Amino acid sequence: MHRVARIRGLPGTVKLLLASFFLFNVGFYLVVPFLAGHLAGLGMTGAMIGLVLGLRTFSQQGMFFVGGALSDRFGARRMILSGIALRVAGFVVLAFATDLAGVVVGTVLTGFAAALFAPAVESTDAMLGRRLEDDGVLPRATLFGLEQMCSRAGNVVGPALGAALIWAPFTAVTLAAAVLFVGMWVGFHRLLPHDVAPGDAAHGLAAAWRTVTGNPRFMAFATLGALQLGAYALIYVVLPAELLRIGAQAWLGWIFAGTAVLVVVGQPAAVAVGLRLGRPRAVGLGLGVIGASFLIPAATAAHPDGAHLAAVIAWIVVLHRARCC
Repeated sequence: MHRVARIRGLPGTVKLLLASFFLFNVGFYLVVPFLAGHLAGLGMTGAMIGLVLGLRTFSQQGMFFVGGALSDRFGARRMILSGIALRVAGFVVLAFATDLAGVVVGTVLTGFAAALFAPAVESTDAMLGRRLEDDGVLPRATLFGLEQMCSRAGNVVGPALGAALIWAPFTAVTLAAAVLFVGMWVGFHRLLPHDVAPGDAAHGLAAAWRTVTGNPRFMAFATLGALQLGAYALIYVVLPAELLRIGAQAWLGWIFAGTAVLVVVGQPAAVAVGLRLGRPRAVGLGLGVIGASFLIPAATAAHPDGAHLAAVIAWIVVLHRARCC
């Protein structure tokens, strides 16, 4: 109840951003975790499926620096609206694509949409978090914890809906996700102020990238962040493949939903532990546990049975809990 009251007391723009983390993940997890199975149904080989999923990850996480620079240059509102519109276009293309070329186009559009949207939202969230912290409303770490809770709540609803709609055609589910993003676009267009993180037209993109790449400490931190994201992104390839190998595909949506519930429930405690340990120790501990978590399914990989399913679930649980730090 205390956390609910705290959310209700936040400014409307912050509530909008928190809602966007929830809705964006609902739409994402409604489609992407089931993409591998859809591509297999189209007759694509494992190598082709891996290529498509790799392109999705690269066009999203690999292009965050582009989206962030564009947000600094042209303003967060433009990039948020552009990213949502691009996600709609990507889902529509994916819904009707029947060959590799169409799937690649839809996948890249879907990924790059988040590369535009996410940095703009998160930088705006950080800016507003600093204001709330300076005004004594709540610490930034608490706001980021609320952000993670909303995001993970979307991780619950999206896979659960996807699992419940597993009988429905992939085209229908993907178009439904596109409609959800259309609603998000309307909401942001109407409610997000024009003066939130307006951008700076006086500074070019090249100058911004030189400033960033010229900071060795930040580049080291970004490299560690990239490794962490790369490891996490493996779940979209490894998890469906392992479940398929042991005939447990029906577990996919529920595993995502269950771990998301765990993160939502455990996020406040994780924030408290992180504050107590301090940022450097919390980051180091989290990265170490993420790396070690991959040993769990490896220990039972030679025995595709119930024990391996339990190991896979344990891996996902540990991986997500470590990322909360």
